[in-house]
Amino acid sequence: MKRNLVAICFLLLVGMVGYAQSEYSSHVIEKGIEKGDTLFSLFAGPAFPLNKSGIKVESDLGMKELEWGNTGTQYGFSVLQFINSYLGAGVEVSGMTTAHASKWVDDEKLKTSMNLINAMLTARVNVNPHNPVRFYIPFGAGITSAQGKVKVADSDEASIKARTNSFGYFVGAGLETNLGSKGGAIGIETRYTGFRFNTDKFGDDGEKIAGKRNYRYLSVLLKLSYRF
Repeated sequence: MKRNLVAICFLLLVGMVGYAQSEYSSHVIEKGIEKGDTLFSLFAGPAFPLNKSGIKVESDLGMKELEWGNTGTQYGFSVLQFINSYLGAGVEVSGMTTAHASKWVDDEKLKTSMNLINAMLTARVNVNPHNPVRFYIPFGAGITSAQGKVKVADSDEASIKARTNSFGYFVGAGLETNLGSKGGAIGIETRYTGFRFNTDKFGDDGEKIAGKRNYRYLSVLLKLSYRF
């Protein structure tokens, strides 16, 4: 399923490139990115975990490895200042939430979720900055604060929560096109995001669970931007 989602993301980007080339080959709406431009962006879209939690529990089906989610949501904003038309640098704040429910014991379901807050320094490389339709490569690094949560569904028992602050990063690919002639733009962006989480915080009295795990996510974002 996740391989199919990756393929869909790739096809979306290829489709937008083809559409953009045909749509703007003989019609230019406005200039592209210039040195000194400031780009403010809002973004949101689905996020897909690429690996399981590493935490195993006993269930009616035997030992079961928990998942943090099937599909979630990523959202946030960024501000970039372009040093020249090809390179911009700035900051970004984003969040991500994924959740999952799976059969546990006696027809009960175990609900798991992962919530992220990212504060990162970011950069963007424009491949064709002077076009009204632009292909670019974004990347960033900074702090990820991740909270994992495990709870028995429809139960009054308190949930188990644990938080880890770690180094986080992302790298991606995007395509955007101008909206009119006032500096607005709309685009689509795919991202590969990674961070670390200490699963041992779910253990009792120093119990080792799965140690520090590297978690990775793929997201597909719709971006609305305005250039000053």
